[in-house]
Amino acid sequence: MKLHSFIAIFMSAAVRISCSAKDFLDCKTSPTSTIIDLKNAIFQNCKFDSSMRPIPSDGITTNVYFNIAVQFIEYHEHYNTLYIHSWVPMYWMDERLKWEPSKFGHQMFLHIDFDAIWIPDIMLYTASDMRESSPLSSSEMKCITYSDGTVTCVPSIAFSAKCVSDVRRWPYDVQNCSMRIGSQTYSGQDLDIHTISDRPLMDDYQVNTDWELLSVNVTKHVRPYQNSSYPWLNYSFIIKRHSQGHSAIVIIPALLMALLTLTSFWLEPDCVERVAFCCMIIISHFLYTTYIPIMVPANGNESPLIVHSIGCGTGTEREDLLTAA
Repeated sequence: MKLHSFIAIFMSAAVRISCSAKDFLDCKTSPTSTIIDLKNAIFQNCKFDSSMRPIPSDGITTNVYFNIAVQFIEYHEHYNTLYIHSWVPMYWMDERLKWEPSKFGHQMFLHIDFDAIWIPDIMLYTASDMRESSPLSSSEMKCITYSDGTVTCVPSIAFSAKCVSDVRRWPYDVQNCSMRIGSQTYSGQDLDIHTISDRPLMDDYQVNTDWELLSVNVTKHVRPYQNSSYPWLNYSFIIKRHSQGHSAIVIIPALLMALLTLTSFWLEPDCVERVAFCCMIIISHFLYTTYIPIMVPANGNESPLIVHSIGCGTGTEREDLLTAA
């Protein structure tokens, strides 16, 4: 009898809890239900095709506004590659993603996965690795679409741009690296790319300890090809090497050896000490030349001037030694 009474009390309490839960939660009017209805109206009822460019009618150009917010850079001179780690704010209009907020609980925006909507096929023309030339296709990102059809995406991308080293003035060299960005398949009649601002965003830039970022500029170019035009953006990064450490361990020893070479000419030609002094200088030159390749980059269009100066100093000291002998 007690067991039946307990079961009856438990069932009565469960019914009361269920009824009170209905008072607090109505699935038909919850915000989640409104978002689901909105997504169904856009992607299912309208048969949304993410592979098609958002055009209200033929002959209309899709304008994509693009910029980069640079976080930090890395320059690998041995691989001739500049890495730009950045956020990439971009937005465009998609007429198919418009809705009336009053019909969907005054919902003004939606968070959408990038693979559910059309994304511009932006690629890096000057990529050091062509497998990474389409960074947006390999970027996991979320986008926000607004009721007026504006789509905003801010993916995080590490661009790897090809940049041939110019080490002629090493270690006081300055590198000018370019990054060209544009559409992979669309011409300017279908997709036009614009800059959001005249220069990249540098508010959150983190200083590199090896390279100083002197300036960053962006310009728009248009390339004609087969009765069409293809717009692209050129980002120019000018970086300068931090040379304080190299001055102490490379430049100062080179200047001292040059001074010793000049000093050897002030000694008497037939002096025995001059021969010993010249031998010491030549040994120093050879030891220095074995150390320099560790520091000096082995690539680049031209050899560093310091290498030529060391070679000239070694040749001069050899002639001086032969004369003294």
